[in-house]
Amino acid sequence: MGHGASAEAPPVVGDAPPPPVPTTRAADAFYDPVAMARAERRMRREHGGMAMHQVILNIAEVQVRNGRDGYRWDGEGWFGGDIHRLVVKSEGEGDFGRRVDAAEVQALYARAVDPYWNLQAGVRQDVGAGARRTYAVLGVEGLAPYWFDVEGALFLSDRGDARQSWEVTQVNEMLTWMDSHPLPFVAATNFARRLDPAALRRFVFKLELEALSAQSAAQAFERFFDQAAPAGLAEIGGLTPGDFAVVQRQLRYRPEAAAAQIVALLAAEAKAKPEQFAKIGF
Repeated sequence: MGHGASAEAPPVVGDAPPPPVPTTRAADAFYDPVAMARAERRMRREHGGMAMHQVILNIAEVQVRNGRDGYRWDGEGWFGGDIHRLVVKSEGEGDFGRRVDAAEVQALYARAVDPYWNLQAGVRQDVGAGARRTYAVLGVEGLAPYWFDVEGALFLSDRGDARQSWEVTQVNEMLTWMDSHPLPFVAATNFARRLDPAALRRFVFKLELEALSAQSAAQAFERFFDQAAPAGLAEIGGLTPGDFAVVQRQLRYRPEAAAAQIVALLAAEAKAKPEQFAKIGF
């Protein structure tokens, strides 16, 4: 051929069968494949494939009410694996020695759609002294950023009406911290009715601050402005100590204001509130 190159023989193509397809279990080449398959199934079950269960009680309380002692509960439990679960939820309340006032039980199938969210579907049954209805349930439950536990459900009853429920809670140890804190813990709010009853029960003393009475308002006038309260002060309702403090700061720029002018400033502060006579604090 030239340049000293030698001719090569063409490759020989055989007709032997192909080698077996490799598997993920290399031990099959040395041990019985049936025994290794059984061992793999057991390993998968022990590393996340097993059935698990959990019971959670959010509320389990006894209410002492002068001869009409009652009870209340709120909890759920589930059984299953990482993907498929059976979920049972229940909540209700009643009085000892009487029928349950109101309660509901939900039986749901939960399917994980990603590591943090589940879709739920099932039925809900209302029991107790109230209306007994059956609902079809379609819901979602998951963990949002910043560790917020989010639950939402749509209920369609056998009578054709639809309801929805949303609940957002933060997963933390606040209640435990309140129970075990070594120092006095004080808090204030303008929205006491929105507090979780479980958190409210942690406070030993609960104070409710109302607007000043006419006598207390007169005493506050004398204390803040070093003069007797005029008669027109009693006609202003809804005054609080904060109103007197604000007007006192205003008088830094109007030191010559007379008592009647101070009353007018207090009336303006009381009128500026969204709701007069609103209660503040616990």
